[in-house]
Amino acid sequence: MKIRPATIHDIDALCALEQRAFSADKYHLMKRAQYRHLLTKGNADLIVALDGEKLCGMVMLLYRAGGKMARMYSIAVDPDYQGGEVGKKLFEAAQGQVSEKGLQGMIIEIRTDNQRHLERYQKHGYKIDRQVADYYPDGSPCYKLKKIF
Repeated sequence: MKIRPATIHDIDALCALEQRAFSADKYHLMKRAQYRHLLTKGNADLIVALDGEKLCGMVMLLYRAGGKMARMYSIAVDPDYQGGEVGKKLFEAAQGQVSEKGLQGMIIEIRTDNQRHLERYQKHGYKIDRQVADYYPDGSPCYKLKKIF
């Protein structure tokens, strides 16, 4: 498996990955134009995982100008690769990228009903900072998790 920065040539594969990894009734899915903007003009990093030529995962980090924290907006793993090393490697790459930028830490949003991932992030030192009601398309709330590096 190879981890590398996403490029403009990955847009179709990124859109397809999101369609496979997430349900549109539960999550806000990105459009091609949004990926294009992030990859060309956005204050963001998109990191992908490849199995050979197949894009099997991605993580999206967003930054605010002058901000001290990164926001992990999304991490997606193709269902055929879930439960393995892809998500772990992408998460490690994301934290490494944030540290390399000299930022203080990272914020993650997660559905309050996603207990498995909540526990995983908490094991990595992330703490619930607050809860936001009606955050997802289906009206579910999210936890905002935060970790200072």
